[in-house]
Amino acid sequence: MDQSGQAAAFLLFSGGGHNDTITQLVYDSTLNLWVGTYTPGTEPGGLWSLTVAGADPASPANSGKTTKTIQLQDRIPVSTFTFTGGPILTSSPVSFDGTTSYDPDGTIVGYAWDFADGSTGSGATPTHSYSLAGTYSVKLNVTDNSGSTQVSTQTVTITDRPPTITLTQSVTTASPGQAVVLTISASDPDGTIATTTVNWGDGTTDTISGPPTTDSHTYSLGSGTPSATYTISVTVHDNSGSTRSATSNPIVVQQIQSSSNVSFPLYYFGILAALIAALLIGTFLAFRRHKVTHARLKIDLEAVKAEAGRIENQEFFQSVKDQLKKDKE
Repeated sequence: MDQSGQAAAFLLFSGGGHNDTITQLVYDSTLNLWVGTYTPGTEPGGLWSLTVAGADPASPANSGKTTKTIQLQDRIPVSTFTFTGGPILTSSPVSFDGTTSYDPDGTIVGYAWDFADGSTGSGATPTHSYSLAGTYSVKLNVTDNSGSTQVSTQTVTITDRPPTITLTQSVTTASPGQAVVLTISASDPDGTIATTTVNWGDGTTDTISGPPTTDSHTYSLGSGTPSATYTISVTVHDNSGSTRSATSNPIVVQQIQSSSNVSFPLYYFGILAALIAALLIGTFLAFRRHKVTHARLKIDLEAVKAEAGRIENQEFFQSVKDQLKKDKE
């Protein structure tokens, strides 16, 4: 090499990565050395040979080179992922996406998922659903083409589904002391019913453990209170603390009328019945009288007819007698 600066010196890296960065060698007179830098690109980690070669401008040129073996370390991949946002309910599919993971000096060749509920998955874009509400630390472990790995973690929150409830009441009107029966049907799609609270609307509250079936209550009215209206409210609690409420149709509770109040209209009912009976009897007697009169009239007419016949016969006989008398003369 020509220390006058006329030498053309350069670095070569075996393997020839096209993303390598090479700086031109500069002669350092203090060190009495040629100095330069080399930055490897995307070559995978491993054992590589670094060769330095140079030549001067003479003709023929004077040249030379030297080689050194170096060990390149693989750059680890970068693990990152996203998942569907918003409130995520139990049993709802959650979509995960790990395609944002990358390897700075190679490629991602493997995706291993841990969903933190005992389930695992693979692939860049898996889907998973959770049966129970809670907070889960989901992990993604990516592997690059050199076997290096990296793990990233994100928290996924799963929301409980509330229970369901329906009510059926035995009556909508009742008297004081009459039992009102409430049939309750409740269930939890992702757990169990823990307790049920029944508010009867008159200050009485019942608490039932476990799944409810029926509950009953009797209402009372104060003196001077003819009626009152109540609405029943029922709230069920599941094992995750979620609640759901329902209300009944209004129930009207009214006093029973006393016997003194009933006797007054019954008295007039008796009078009306007596009048109707008298009218029927009068009609019947009038009909009988008309029938008898008609019978008598019929009898009289028969007598007249008979008498007329008798008279006719007498005139007939008289005419016969007159004719016989004329013949004798």
